[in-house]
Amino acid sequence: MTQTLIPQTSTRIPPTEAELARRIEAGVLAEAVRTGGVRIASDATDVELALLVADGQRARDELVAENQRLVWLVVNPVASRTGLSRDELYQEGCLGLLEAVQRFEPATGCFATFALHWIRLRVHDAAATRFGALGLPAKRARQWWRVQGVCVRLRNAPGEGLEVARIADELQLPVTTVADLLAWRAAAHLQADDDVVPAGPEVVQDERVTELLSLVDGVERLILQCRFGLGEAPPQSYAGVAEVVGLSEATVRRRERAALERLRRVA
Repeated sequence: MTQTLIPQTSTRIPPTEAELARRIEAGVLAEAVRTGGVRIASDATDVELALLVADGQRARDELVAENQRLVWLVVNPVASRTGLSRDELYQEGCLGLLEAVQRFEPATGCFATFALHWIRLRVHDAAATRFGALGLPAKRARQWWRVQGVCVRLRNAPGEGLEVARIADELQLPVTTVADLLAWRAAAHLQADDDVVPAGPEVVQDERVTELLSLVDGVERLILQCRFGLGEAPPQSYAGVAEVVGLSEATVRRRERAALERLRRVA
């Protein structure tokens, strides 16, 4: 009689988030007991505690590996919008993911939803402060960028100037806060491979530049001002300019070339 061999299939059920969280917590507690940070009545030997610590680390690694896609979910649109390094933003996002693992309580709900908050917090703070180069806390940096965006737009609106009260009212910020942000001057820190072209102070103050800019239309003038930092705001990447003017990066590049060619002919 011929026996039919049936392939063996794995019946292992992946651990749930609650189980992984329990193992992580047990490992943390075991490590605290081993190092003397926590004193509890326990008959566990040092070897058993070490096994719990190792198991907790494996559970942490597994929970992180299963949710790394969340980091890219947050990083990709931020990198495209700001022109910042995807790798550096990814590192910040991973720190947020690790923080979420440390703080997660199964009773609070789904881990992915919980982790997204901490990942976004890390990535958005890094983007707002330009990885600390802006020299402002994250909350104040986000306000600074909003103020700069309004400033750029108002300079190109007929009959409108940089009124602190008007900007404060539009952004729903205190007048004193807006005044402080307008007075702030950020140091320029550019990576070698940035697509931002820095402008020196002599360019910003040159009246001839102002005269030339008046020869191009409003949108192209705004593109050149944002790209070359002709004003209070620092130079921006094509992605940053695209966000300000509401056009695609390809359109921004095309209109920038057209504007520069037009200025070269009359300069």
